[in-house]
Amino acid sequence: MNFFIKKETIPKKMMLLGLLMVLCLLGQRTDALAAQGGQQNLPVIWSKTRELTRPELGPVVVPFWQQSAKTTNIFGLNSFKSPDSDGNYYIISASDKVGTVSAEHQKDRLILRFYDVKTKFKKSQTDFSADPVISDVKIREYKSGGVNIAEFAFALRPVVKDFVIRLDELGERVLVEMITNAVIQVSLADRGDEELLMVEGFQPLRLNLRRGAENTLEIEVPSAQSLLADMDAEVASKYISRMAVSSQEKGKTKVKLWLRENTEFAPEGQGIRFFAAKTKDIKYAYGILSLKRPENFDMSKVDYLLDIYRRKASLSFPHEGYLDGAYWIADDFVTKVEAVNGRLEFTFPSVRELTIAEDRDRVYISAKKPKEIFTKVVFIDIGHGGNDPGAIRQADIGMGEQKYLEKDANFALTMQLKAKLEQNPAIRVYYSRLTDENPSAYERARLANETGADFFLSLHHNMTTVKDRKIEGTDVYYLEGRSNGNLSSKRLSELILQNYAQTTVFANRLMLDAPHLYMVKYPKMPAVIVESGFMSDDGDLRKMFDPAVQERTAQALYDVIVQAFAEI
Repeated sequence: MNFFIKKETIPKKMMLLGLLMVLCLLGQRTDALAAQGGQQNLPVIWSKTRELTRPELGPVVVPFWQQSAKTTNIFGLNSFKSPDSDGNYYIISASDKVGTVSAEHQKDRLILRFYDVKTKFKKSQTDFSADPVISDVKIREYKSGGVNIAEFAFALRPVVKDFVIRLDELGERVLVEMITNAVIQVSLADRGDEELLMVEGFQPLRLNLRRGAENTLEIEVPSAQSLLADMDAEVASKYISRMAVSSQEKGKTKVKLWLRENTEFAPEGQGIRFFAAKTKDIKYAYGILSLKRPENFDMSKVDYLLDIYRRKASLSFPHEGYLDGAYWIADDFVTKVEAVNGRLEFTFPSVRELTIAEDRDRVYISAKKPKEIFTKVVFIDIGHGGNDPGAIRQADIGMGEQKYLEKDANFALTMQLKAKLEQNPAIRVYYSRLTDENPSAYERARLANETGADFFLSLHHNMTTVKDRKIEGTDVYYLEGRSNGNLSSKRLSELILQNYAQTTVFANRLMLDAPHLYMVKYPKMPAVIVESGFMSDDGDLRKMFDPAVQERTAQALYDVIVQAFAEI
């Protein structure tokens, strides 16, 4: 059977009435969504009160001064990416302490002048044509009033609005930070059971979180000037009682929040989400996570995994109901804890280890610095790796012609040493890498410093291009004056050469104070670089790729480590 509907023209009044009914229904639907948690924007808390502009022409304050060394040479200029900031950094490196520095802003240039130094640049102009914030750096050296001056003129692109000049902890590198971003607005959105605090800039901002005393949360925005008026006020919020914004340090903006009781938070995009506490049977204070003891809990079956490269550790803990998503802590001990595949995974702000204890009612998991757990800690740096092969030699040393890479010799020797150290549980060992990758020198030193190791060994093999004389044997480089208790870098070097002479088949060549080498300078503990033979010498090359010789060399290094701990 067919049904037919008669087509009729709908009067205009009826159309208007229908439209009004639809609008009313939509309004009711919108109100219902809001009641169920739809987002309603509260008034902006703070918005920009000034524009992001470059400072006036003329001198720029350089916040440091120190006596320069007599032989300071500036030898490096590199762009640098900080793991803690999205800013644009440039590092000017010197061989020793940098003395007086002046800075001047001239239209589209920032000019830095270093006094009583020399430069070792072959080019007077360094190309940065692909760089997003500077186009080039012109370098010149001249005398004025009998003083030698090195001048660096940075050509600034229009995006650069300000700059910050700092000195590193050793006084040998000047960090120039170009500021291109700013905090322009802080707002709060109500999402029903949650609230979202947004910190907005011209470009995406990095938000570094840190929990403070008195139930506060501090948000640091690096590499961004604040265009907000500094302010401290109470906030009409379910989760935040008070908020303060300040820009006391140039190039950084800080937002401080006073949280209400039983409030948790989690980063979300360019903001932070706040909500009522969801964790069950969990307490946390000063690095100790306390959990209600599960039924049938057997602590002997808990296994532990550590990933120092990602600053993470995890424990097998297959008991449900403790965490709903990530539990953000953001203090000096723990960044967050989350349940991942039947494990409790901890993320740390720097290298930490976990310990676990229990009583009748609760389980206690503590995040601690390595030296709070282990009395003997050594850091071993495996030289080169990944896209950096180190020294390379194509040669036939009795096994047919082939290519020999230093990174392979470094890794093979370290694996022999690792096997020996694993038999001594009294010594905790950390490595700069355990795969074929190439951490930067900065990351290697930073990782070593975070472990708080008692001393540092960087394992390499040498190479020379001198062909008219035979060069072979072991070189050891150290930094004079660095010590830990009774163990100095120099004494550590002596122990290495003594044990190499007794145990290995490599000749001893030299021991040298080398303050120009990064890997003996930037670790904060006694540090040495060991060059076990020369790849340019057929005899040494044959030895360093012989597993039996590697084992003897590893034994010498193991003996050094044991003796070094005895002397601290």
